[in-house]
Amino acid sequence: MLKTLRSASAGTQEYKSLSYRLKNVIDGKSTTSVMRMDQTGNCSGEISSSDGRIGIIKSGERLFMRFDDAYWESQGDDGGAARALVKERWIEASASDSDFEGLTEACDLDNLLPSVTDDSFGDVTGSPSSFDGVASTLITDNESGERTDIYVAADGEPRILKVQTIGGTDPSTITFFDFDEPISVRVPSSSETVPFEDIS
Repeated sequence: MLKTLRSASAGTQEYKSLSYRLKNVIDGKSTTSVMRMDQTGNCSGEISSSDGRIGIIKSGERLFMRFDDAYWESQGDDGGAARALVKERWIEASASDSDFEGLTEACDLDNLLPSVTDDSFGDVTGSPSSFDGVASTLITDNESGERTDIYVAADGEPRILKVQTIGGTDPSTITFFDFDEPISVRVPSSSETVPFEDIS
C-alpha cells in the first residue's frame, strides 16, 4: 500500500495544474480553502472562516491579498484603520515574506501532501472503493487514535483524490480535482493594489 501511496503522491505533483478544496481548523475556527494552482508559480483562490474571507493571488514571487469587511471588523480597531487605508484594493507583498507564510503555504502543493509521503504509518490497509465516480483504492491508516483515509485513483494516471483525517488534533479533509485544467490568474494592476509596507 505504501508503494501505491508514494506513486500517487508523486503523480499528483506531476500535473501541470490542479485545484483543491480544504476544510480544516485553524486557531480553533473551521476554515475552508478553495485554490487553483499550476507549476509555474501561479495560484488563486479564497480562504474563508468565521472571521471573514481572504482572496489570494500568487504570481511567481508576488503575493496579493484582499480581505472582506467581516475580516477587517474581526481585527478590532487596527482592522478598521487598515480597512480605511486599503479600501477595496489588494495588498501586495513578497511571497517569501514570513508574515504571510500561512497564506503562501496554501499555494504550495508540497505542503499539502506531507503526510501521504511519510513512511511512518501505523496500521495501513487498502480496499477497492470509489470517489466522485472514479474507481479508487481506499488506503486507511490507523495510528494513536487518529484515522486517515486516502483515496487514490485506480484508473489512469496515479493521483490522490481525497485525504481525510478523523480524530486527533488536526482533523481535516482535502479533495483534489480539475487535474491539468488550465487556470487563469489575473494580476491586479498598480491602481488596484497597495504595498504591504504602506500599511505595516
